[in-house]
This record gives sequence, C-alpha cells and structure tokens, in this order.
Amino acid sequence: GMMSPNLVGDKLINSKLFLDAATKRVRIFDYWYKKIEPVMIAVNLDTGDTTTVDENFTENYQMMDPQTQQALKFMRRKVTTIRVATIMNWILMRDDISPFPHRYFPITPYVGLQFNNEPYGIVQYLKDPQRLANKGVSQALNHLNRSANSGWMNHSTRGASSTVLEKFGSVPGIVINYQEEPPRQIDPTPLSAGHVQMIQFAKDQIKGTSLVNAEVQGVASEGYKALSGKAIQARQQGGLVGNEDLFDNQLLGDKIVGMQLIPMIQQIFTPSRIERIVADKADMASSNMAAIFSQRKADLPVIIDKALKGEYDYIIDKSGGGLSAREAMADRLTNITQTWAQYGQVPVSLIMATLKYLDLPSADVEAIKQEVLQQAAAAQMMAQAQAMGGMGQAGSQAAQGLNGGKQ
Repeated sequence: GMMSPNLVGDKLINSKLFLDAATKRVRIFDYWYKKIEPVMIAVNLDTGDTTTVDENFTENYQMMDPQTQQALKFMRRKVTTIRVATIMNWILMRDDISPFPHRYFPITPYVGLQFNNEPYGIVQYLKDPQRLANKGVSQALNHLNRSANSGWMNHSTRGASSTVLEKFGSVPGIVINYQEEPPRQIDPTPLSAGHVQMIQFAKDQIKGTSLVNAEVQGVASEGYKALSGKAIQARQQGGLVGNEDLFDNQLLGDKIVGMQLIPMIQQIFTPSRIERIVADKADMASSNMAAIFSQRKADLPVIIDKALKGEYDYIIDKSGGGLSAREAMADRLTNITQTWAQYGQVPVSLIMATLKYLDLPSADVEAIKQEVLQQAAAAQMMAQAQAMGGMGQAGSQAAQGLNGGKQ
C-alpha cells in the first residue's frame, strides 16, 4: 500500500528522492522500527531454555522425543521486536521482522558527548583556538611578504635609475649602476611580537583545552629537564584522564555492536562447522593439545551445544596509555625469571606465575605448562635414579669391605 512521506521522515515530500539523477538508479529506503507484539514461546521446564515458536521450531518439535515434548510449556508473551520496512516511491514493498537474531537496531550511532540533546565533542571547543592560530600565521605571512622588498632610498638626480630599481631591485645577482650616490635599501619593519604571541597563545589554548600535554605528545616539557620515568608516566596519565570521558559513548557504541555480534556468531557457526574448525586446530596444535582433543572428542557435541545456547555478555573498558597493573606484573616476573635462570634452574611455580600474567593464547599457555611439567617430572625421576644409584654403589663398596675383612 501507499505510505505517507511524513511517516518516514521526508519533510520535502519529493518523489525525486527515489531517483538518482547521476547514476539513473532507483533508491529504496529501509525503515527500522520497534514494535510490541504478542509471540508464542516454548519454555523447557527442565533446562529453562526459551524458544520462539516459528516454522523452524515446528519442524524440530516433530522430531523431538516424547519426554522432551512433555517438558515444553507454551505461553504467549508480549515482546519488543525489531522490524524493517522497505519503501520505494512511497510504496511499501515489505514489512518483515528483522533478519538478525538480536533485538538491536543494526545501525549504531557514535557521538562524543551529550548536552541539551545536542551532540558535541572536544573538537567543538578547539575550533576557535585553531582559527586564532590560523589568523596569526596568515597575518604574519602577509607581513613578511610585504616587507620582502621594502623599497629604496634613491637620490633624484645623482642616484640610480628609478625604472631599473623598480624592475630589478629585488632580483638576486643584478648589477645596478648609479651616478654619484648609491641607492640605500629601506630597512623593513620587523615582524611584530604580537603576531608571535598570538600564535603561541593559540597553541597554549589548544593544549589546555585538549589536555594533551607535552608528555602525551612524546616530547619533554619546557622547564622540566630532569624527570624520572614514573614522573613522566604520571604526567602522561594525567593528560589522558581528562580525555577518557570523551570516549564513554564510543565504549557504549562498541558495547552495542558487541552484543549484536554474539548472537550472530551463535547463529552462523553451526555445530558441524565448529567441530570441523576445532578438529583442524587440533591437527595444527602441539601433541599435548591433540591428546586433550582426542580424550574429550566424545564430549565435544555437548560442549558445543551448551556454548551455542548459552547467554554471554560483552565487556569493553578503557585504560590509560601507560602500562596496566597486569603488564607491569608480567614485566617484573619476566625479569625475575631471567635473573634466576642465570644462577640455576627456574622453579616451576615461578614459570607458572609468569605464564598467568602473560597475554598469550590459551592453547600456547597450556602447551608450555604441559612441557614444563614434563621436564620437571623427568628431572625429578633422574634425580631419584641418581640417588638410588649412589646408594647401590655405596652398598656394594660396603659389601666388598666386609668380604675383605673375612679373608
């Protein structure tokens, strides 16, 4: 049917919006909206899983065993659904439910901050200082260009030819003949200190407004010649603190995008596809990981089913530009491990603690742990064998001594 242009936000009510004059193509509009409508859901009383009753569920329901069918309870609930309507030339082409498995709009806006319903960011407050700096540089450049050829003091009758001075007075390497008194160039007006101060003031305003100090820029501060590394890091973190709030809405946008990706991953990756990926990864992994995979291969379908039906959260956070506590701990443990290795065998507990704070893939961490434990067990068995061998040698020597005494 026909759809009013006012309902889809077109204030011009112009049908030419649907025709691209440059490409000669017809445009269509996708209108996303929310709607509260009743739906039928099936609740598994044994597991607590809920499923929307649709065509796919009907097919699966017929293949369920009687015990699973008895555990299902059907109920009608009102839920908020995401729908999309496609309009072309104000004709409603379709009005269907969203094809995505989540309840979010697929378009996520990113804004800096919100104030009186007007989005703004830090750039809004940096425009005026930047305009001031541009104006100062422009005026200074204009002054330099005007004073490049400041003119000549020339005697009217005993000097050089005025025509020659006007034409070749600023040409390098030119020879000018004069009669009795040489022409003297007029000293240009020096560049105003006000221009330089205005440019420097604008730069200071930009730094003060953006809170990007010299340490954040990676250069040394004026007046601070000798600073420790911790002092520099503190100043860097201080400059970043004022800017971290500007990215709060960016984190919120990333959070929404992440919450959309989780159900889409669960929808795209089928159990058979996951089993094939895990098998390929196990073949390329170390022998220890391959052994673990072969031991748990029978439980893999159950693990995959729980992973696909589980509910997850998407956590995203911000941090300063300096080292985090985890990175600092990993650096300290790495230094201790290297120092210990110079004097003897590194304890297994120290290696395990270092692996805990290193940002390595879990598969690599498990492989390293297994290898370290195997080496430790082999070293212990060797030490026990050497100890038992020493005891046997001492016993044989004692027996020989006794036999010699009897003789």
